[in-house]
Amino acid sequence: MNQIVPPPDYAPVESAVPGIEVFKPAPKIEPHREIVAFKCPRCGANTAYSIADGGLVCTYCGYHAAPAPPPVGERAEGFEFTVEVVERAARGWGVERKELVCQNCGARTSLPAESLSHTCPFCASNNVVQRQAPQDELRPRFLVPMQLELDAVRDIARGWLGSSWMTPRGLNNAASRAEFVAIYLPAWSFDFAANGAWRAEVGYQNDDNIKWRWKNGQVTQRVDNHLISGTTRITPGLLAQIWDFKLADMAEYAPSYLAGIHAQAYDVQLDPAWETARHEIRERTMKAARKQALEPKDAKKLRNFTLSVDFADEEWRYLLLPFYLAAYQHNNKPYQIVVNGQTGSIAGQRPADWRRVGAVVAVLLAAGPLLYVFAVLGLSQITDQASTVACLAVAIAVIGIAAALTILATAAKLDDD
Repeated sequence: MNQIVPPPDYAPVESAVPGIEVFKPAPKIEPHREIVAFKCPRCGANTAYSIADGGLVCTYCGYHAAPAPPPVGERAEGFEFTVEVVERAARGWGVERKELVCQNCGARTSLPAESLSHTCPFCASNNVVQRQAPQDELRPRFLVPMQLELDAVRDIARGWLGSSWMTPRGLNNAASRAEFVAIYLPAWSFDFAANGAWRAEVGYQNDDNIKWRWKNGQVTQRVDNHLISGTTRITPGLLAQIWDFKLADMAEYAPSYLAGIHAQAYDVQLDPAWETARHEIRERTMKAARKQALEPKDAKKLRNFTLSVDFADEEWRYLLLPFYLAAYQHNNKPYQIVVNGQTGSIAGQRPADWRRVGAVVAVLLAAGPLLYVFAVLGLSQITDQASTVACLAVAIAVIGIAAALTILATAAKLDDD
């Protein structure tokens, strides 16, 4: 029987031995999907992604297309870390889109081709340049679909803006005036195994003395879908407060998800994101190793601790995560709100009502001294009571100072996130 050379799905590779042919499995080629347009088949108007059911809807004539396929969840296929894989990955959005380049904050935002928006969703600046969105970036492989509608987001923002007594009265009305933008922001997801080998001197309690012994061990961390942000346009502090995505809803990317919705391509490259992920998991592995070293319970202290971590089975994914962004003005100063478009978690900046904060701080700081003066002057003839009240005044003064400092720090942090 004649054998086919090369075998199906195999490709030739360079051989170190002259005259000998060598073959290896050919890489699977990720098909490059052509740019598509989303037009209503009935009236020709533009269609938009329906958050309610995941389909496409025409707001002009009411036409509705079937929802996208079911989610793939946390078992979504990843890519290996090879140059070849990156080079053959599909690129671009797969649909014609515009790009806004903000001349104020530098953000690049992709938006539907039919959109007339000229406002930056990150800083609310109207000083933007509009151009054709490039198709040379890696195409997202997966995304978490947008699940919250605009009215629900406004309700969440109103409740959050009015949730603190430190903010100005009526601030929750700013949510009604704020222009929320539905936007997909980039992220990188990593799977890998972290194998940590540690060695340390462990101190064991022996009566009143500590006895030191050398000890070593192994810690293994299996990490799936470790998310790293792919954007620098939202501060890590804000993202950390709403970074509670449920990846069981993750679906394969399709251009239809972006119909009528903004998006941003990554500005954090794959290699720096991978370094960040490894650093975070290295810190997690160190905590697990130190905890292991201090077992059993009579182990009290560590010294000369060393840890080496090796990574294996690394895979990556480029995906999009759903957000709502809004910028609002208070006393001619801009503030930003960020809402998780899947879970409804919210974070952002809020102005403090420093008159109200100052009044509360003044009462807290004055209570102790006033009570002390009363004890010294008003109860000077009753020594026992005066002494008791004076001690209470000192305690109240200390508590008042601590509470005042906490309130001031909290108020200052409201618009510093």
